Amino acid sequence: MKIIRNILMICFSLLIYHPLYGKCSNLQIGKMVKMGLSEEEITEVCGKPTIKSEDKPKPVVEEPKPVVEDPKPVVEEPKPVVEEPKIKDVKEFLIQVTVSGIGEGLSMVYYYSDKISLGFDSLYRKEEISGTFLSPSGTQNAIMIRERSTSLIYGRYHLFSGSFYMQFGIVNRDWLIEAQYKSTSNNKNTVKYIATYPDSTTIVGIGWNWIADIGFSFSLGVSYIPTKPDYEYVEENDYYISESNKELWENNVNENTLETPAFIKLGWIF
Repeated sequence: MKIIRNILMICFSLLIYHPLYGKCSNLQIGKMVKMGLSEEEITEVCGKPTIKSEDKPKPVVEEPKPVVEDPKPVVEEPKPVVEEPKIKDVKEFLIQVTVSGIGEGLSMVYYYSDKISLGFDSLYRKEEISGTFLSPSGTQNAIMIRERSTSLIYGRYHLFSGSFYMQFGIVNRDWLIEAQYKSTSNNKNTVKYIATYPDSTTIVGIGWNWIADIGFSFSLGVSYIPTKPDYEYVEENDYYISESNKELWENNVNENTLETPAFIKLGWIF
């Protein structure tokens, strides 16, 4: 019975688990069983049973899962901002001290835009020259007065929105050139030469007005003011003015009348 039991166990093992004892084949093991060897004895001869390589459980190899990256947020590049050309934050005032051929004073300019500005100048100058000279009628004292009061109202067009400008406007003026002669013997008036100018006329000009970032400004310009004086002569105390003296006077006035005055201005913009 013991032999039968061992045979059945070995056969069951062969059918179910397909054991192999070391280096012994199934045929050799079968012969050992028939000879009545026990499982312990077969193990001593052939070694411990092993499982066929094809019967070994295969390792589960997991296929690598595709790595799905999170979609990156689409970041739009900022579009370049194209600024439209600004009109100079215009509403700015320029105040300047002015020195010119027709007087000194103040200038005020209002910038309506980069290309257009409006201005007003108030200028004044008075000159007085006196002296004594000898004439056919005796020694006389002479006092010559040149007085100019001028108001300019103008508009400027700034080419290419730059410092260079063209200027157009009107002039309101009170200009007087006068020479009064008196006798040195009795201090009485003898003759008077007078030149006056029309109250209103026009002005055109060109110039350059530089303005620093901090607000300081410097200007240069030249203008044309049409000028044609009117003449008046006064004769007193039996003195008279000859035609040659009138001609000399008019020539002298024309030489001292500046139709193309230059302007220099310094100031600040607010």
